[in-house]
Amino acid sequence: MNNPSLKNTSVFQHQKLIANLPDKVFVIALFITLSEAFLFFKLGILLGLPLSIAFAYLIFKPLYLIHQNDLNAWRIYLKTLHTPTALDARYTTPKHMLVVKGKQLLSIQDI
Repeated sequence: MNNPSLKNTSVFQHQKLIANLPDKVFVIALFITLSEAFLFFKLGILLGLPLSIAFAYLIFKPLYLIHQNDLNAWRIYLKTLHTPTALDARYTTPKHMLVVKGKQLLSIQDI
C-alpha cells in the first residue's frame, strides 16, 4: 500500500525527546522532582533517599507510559481541561419546552 496521504509528514517526526519524553514534559517533571530534594534534605538520607526515589518513580513512570505511543498526549490532556463537557453548564442552548395538560399542548411561557 503506497498511499502518500497515509504517510507521516516530517512535522510529526521532529520532536526533541529527553528520556523518551517530550522535552517540555521532561522539564516540568524534572522541576517537580527537584522539589522532592526538600524531602531528601529535610528527612535525612535514611528516610529521604527512599522517598525521593519512590516520588521520582511515581512522577516519571506514568509519564513514560502515557507518552510511549503518543508524544502529543500531554497537549490533548491540556486541551481537554479547557473544553466543555456534557455535564458542563458553561454553554447552554435554550430549549422550547411543552407541557401536556389534558388535550392541550402548552408552552412553558403560557403557564
